Amino acid sequence: MALFSRVSDVELASRIAPFAGEFVEVVKERNGLMHGKPATAPNGDQRLFWRGVEWTVDTVNAFSDLCVKAGMPLNALLYDELKESCQVTFGQT
Repeated sequence: MALFSRVSDVELASRIAPFAGEFVEVVKERNGLMHGKPATAPNGDQRLFWRGVEWTVDTVNAFSDLCVKAGMPLNALLYDELKESCQVTFGQT
C-alpha cells in the first residue's frame, strides 16, 4: 500500500490503486504460508500450520491461484506501460 501510494504520476496511480487492496489480502495469506510451522495433521500427513490452521495441498493451490489472479492486471498494466519508454517515479513519504 505504501509503494502504491507513492507513485507520483496521478494517472498511473489511479490505474493501479484498485489493485493495492487486493495485494493486502495476498500478503496476509503469503505470511501465513511463509511463516507456517511444519506439523503432523490429524490424518498423519505432514503439513504447514499457521496459527492452528492447516495448509492443505488444496489451500496452497487456492493461494497460488489467488496470486496469479491478483497479479494479472498489474502485469498487463506493466507490460502495456513498457511498450513505450516510461519511468515510474515515487514521491517522498
